[in-house]
Amino acid sequence: GLKSSVGRLSAFEESNKDLREQVKALREEHEGTLSNLTDVNFELQTVKAEFASLEDDAKEQSVKASRDKESLEKELEETRSECNLVRRQFAEFSDTTALLDTTRSLSPAPRPPCP
Repeated sequence: GLKSSVGRLSAFEESNKDLREQVKALREEHEGTLSNLTDVNFELQTVKAEFASLEDDAKEQSVKASRDKESLEKELEETRSECNLVRRQFAEFSDTTALLDTTRSLSPAPRPPCP
């Protein structure tokens, strides 16, 4: 009886030792997994921050592009206005030139100077 009990106790201690080693190995693995998760989480936060920064840059670029477009449209309108003014002035100049030509053709020939 005693020998058999000692044998069982020895087997139990051996089994217990194996279980402790397994628990220790699982703890180390768990710590490794936690460490990896912490690293991944940190990388994720970094990527999120970079993405937010890129989003902000994109919004700024969009606002700037919108302002530039408005400015260019204003400039285009001013240029069109100036162009139309020049066209009107040219038309008036052409009318005046034509009127002068008509006046010249209607006026009598110049008299010779008096002797």
